[in-house]
Amino acid sequence: MVNDVRTELFYDDAWNAITTDVRQNPPITINWGRKNEAAKVSPSKCTLTLENKDGTYSTRHPLSPLYGKLQRNTPVRVRLGSKDVALAPLPGIDGSYLSAPDTASLDITGDIDIRMDIEPDTWRPDVRMHLAAKWRFVDDAQRSWELHVTPSGALELLWTEDGNNSTGTTVTSTAAIAEDAGRVPFRITLDVDNGASGNDVKFYTADTFADLGGGASETQLGATVTNSGTTSIHSGTADLTFGAVHDGGLFDGADGALGATVHAFELRDGIAGTLVADLDVSTADAGDTTFTDTQGNVWSLNGVAALTDTSVRFAGEVAKWPPKWDLSGADVRVPIEAAGMLRRLGQGEKPLNSSLFRDLSNKDNVPLYWPLETGSDTTIFPAATGGGNLRIFGDVSPGAFSDLDASDALPTFNAGSVRGSVDTYSPELDQRLMAVISVPENGVSADGHLLEAVTNGSAHQWIISISTSGSLRLRVWDGDGASLHDSGFVSFELNGKSGLLWLSWETNGSDIDWSVGFLEVGEDVAGFIDGTLTGEDYDRLTWLRAGTYTNDLGGLAIGHLSLLNGNIHGAFWDTASSSLRAWSGETAGDRIVRLCGEEGIPLRVIGDMSDTAAMGPQRIDTLLNLLDEAAKVDMGILVDDRDAIRLLYRARSDLYNQDVALSLDYAGGEVASTLEPVPDDQLTRNDVTVKRPKGGSYRAVLATGPMSVAAVGLYDTAPEINVASDNQLADQAHWRLHLGTVDEPRYPQIVADLTATPSKVDAATSVFVGDRVQVTNPPSWEPPDTIDQLAQGGTEKLTPHRHTIGLNCSPASPWSVVVVGTTKVDTAGSELDADISDSATSMDVRTTVGEDWTTDAAQFPLDVELGGEEMTISGIGAATGGVQTFTISARGVNGITKSHSAGDAVRIAKKHRAVVRL
Repeated sequence: MVNDVRTELFYDDAWNAITTDVRQNPPITINWGRKNEAAKVSPSKCTLTLENKDGTYSTRHPLSPLYGKLQRNTPVRVRLGSKDVALAPLPGIDGSYLSAPDTASLDITGDIDIRMDIEPDTWRPDVRMHLAAKWRFVDDAQRSWELHVTPSGALELLWTEDGNNSTGTTVTSTAAIAEDAGRVPFRITLDVDNGASGNDVKFYTADTFADLGGGASETQLGATVTNSGTTSIHSGTADLTFGAVHDGGLFDGADGALGATVHAFELRDGIAGTLVADLDVSTADAGDTTFTDTQGNVWSLNGVAALTDTSVRFAGEVAKWPPKWDLSGADVRVPIEAAGMLRRLGQGEKPLNSSLFRDLSNKDNVPLYWPLETGSDTTIFPAATGGGNLRIFGDVSPGAFSDLDASDALPTFNAGSVRGSVDTYSPELDQRLMAVISVPENGVSADGHLLEAVTNGSAHQWIISISTSGSLRLRVWDGDGASLHDSGFVSFELNGKSGLLWLSWETNGSDIDWSVGFLEVGEDVAGFIDGTLTGEDYDRLTWLRAGTYTNDLGGLAIGHLSLLNGNIHGAFWDTASSSLRAWSGETAGDRIVRLCGEEGIPLRVIGDMSDTAAMGPQRIDTLLNLLDEAAKVDMGILVDDRDAIRLLYRARSDLYNQDVALSLDYAGGEVASTLEPVPDDQLTRNDVTVKRPKGGSYRAVLATGPMSVAAVGLYDTAPEINVASDNQLADQAHWRLHLGTVDEPRYPQIVADLTATPSKVDAATSVFVGDRVQVTNPPSWEPPDTIDQLAQGGTEKLTPHRHTIGLNCSPASPWSVVVVGTTKVDTAGSELDADISDSATSMDVRTTVGEDWTTDAAQFPLDVELGGEEMTISGIGAATGGVQTFTISARGVNGITKSHSAGDAVRIAKKHRAVVRL
């Protein structure tokens, strides 16, 4: 067998083959993932050696054809066989979809024919799931058509005649797709004029995508839906999208993004008419963010939608090109070591800015922003957006307050202020001035000013003051100093609180509607006062002051002075619900997706990001540390992706109850090297205390059993886990205890020689981090059970004549979790009450800890384990004096049959064991 190994470098904006320059000895070696479940993930790595007798890879050689092209971090990839590009499963995340710009050919106004071949995460989504659309969510005049799957599994087509919802027609299939249908090719047609003064919508399914459109297996789904009157579809300017509407937006939680493996999509103008769009990705490369389909549509991948290529074994960057040679000049080479993106990210030491800074400095409708996040020696606070410095006057201490998760250190104010002129900007009719404040527990020392804003309108001067009791007061004057309004002090009870203070102006004809309010960090309801100034205007802000002239504010902190211009409601609540909380409560998966999106880091995800643990605040740290922190909270795996220079996050929940990705028969010679289990204590942790930053802690200890503190001694750990609340700590601790007390060996290396076993190539090359691997028929001197492991990492070696993959593994059993209603639940502790022979057909079992074993007939048969023997139980009797009789229907299920003694532990078989889920 000759392996079709190809190596390529990316330069001149294209991938270029260098296969003939790659030496076969030493082989191309690829490392990915981690050594074991307890180890930190390392950047993926590929080492190979290039021939260099002609100086091609000498980066400073002026006669090299690659002179000036081999830069630091030049991309390289290793491929096995021909390109095999596909669209990665869409993750069902809002904002992750495909879109193609509007063209004349996509503006179908008459009959339409939409065809798809997908395997969704579920045919019973919680909310209506978007499939495809030509529909602009934010523009009520540009809504043409949409296609959905409803929570009942029906297909739904919606279209409008003039782009407005008022003319919309919704048709739902009269039959649903079966809940367990899996992959289904289907088709929807709209006949706008059925010749009988009506219009018809039909739904079809087929066994294959090729059969859609009249093939042998095409079957109509339900009845034809006929509507009265002829119709048409609006010729709008919205993009054609797949997986969401135009801007990725959804309808207030009533709709969901598509989570599915997508095999095909076609759009036709006319029933069985002209093909105008498809999702053919054959011309693209893994990692591309755009591709052109066969009809010339340029598709963009938004969010974490991604292309993959199963033929690529490694994709990374070459950081250096070290030339090597012997004294004779006969051996001239360049050994290179390429690495994935994690290596480069790990070089960065600059922490990301605070969540408030990242938010407010990037909002399009914030023309003015002063973070006030500077060191203790500053005298000037520069603007991050807009212009005009704010200067310190009086007793102000920069950088003295650091107790707000959403902010870097802020100044505290005694008898002092910061103030200055504001640069010109284009004012909208509605504006909102905001500031983050933290009031001391004992309040301010004396009533004093908090904010003063001067405008160039007739309502010229606005001052918000705070009292010693934490009340607020608004006063307004015109340009001549005449009072326009005085609210008096209104109780807000701000003492000891941190939050967002605002002063808003909204133009109402010739009047000003104003409000002053405060939203405490972590709360969803704000307190406010409001009113109207009749016949007044404000135009724009010209001067600003934070703090007081003379009275002592007692160390009150102020920061993040900003002006919302235009969208003062949606933008305010966006900040209030996200960056003001430092994103506390956000799921770990969503945090990884968001941070990578904000930083322009390519990312692919596997699993449900909404089914990841809720996180605490996003602290000021490096990007990689923040990503690692999120992965640690969820206990998923963040690694370099294999086929493109991007990251991959696999959620913890996706590791549960997996199908087997690779099965090797030891007796059949499919395991290439010595299979050596390691029953060591590298993963052992039987005393786990989980701590939350600035929060509580929880301790979980295994007191009994073979991996308990009493049996093997103390193995303790106390990780700090940034979860959202103390309520999560118990689950976090018990899950870590569960993983750390598995009484099974790990297999540091399971090696497959794919040259010797070519039938295993497809399965073995599909295995990646977290996948389940089994070895059947182990040697006779080992337990007869199938070896069941998860791949944590691997080493792959490639030459044209040899291909091996060694997998770093750990036990898979802890990831077999409860599925309510189907999984058999273990008792906390049971033992054999009396001796049994090797042929006994019943046994008495005493429950020593926890509840009795189930007697529910629906739970049987089930397998139990006793002294290394597995046996099938067909029923269990009611307890008498703590003892239950088990009826045994099969002995030696795992090939072991023997007698057992009273006191031997009885527990449910490994394949059925239940664990705590987070």
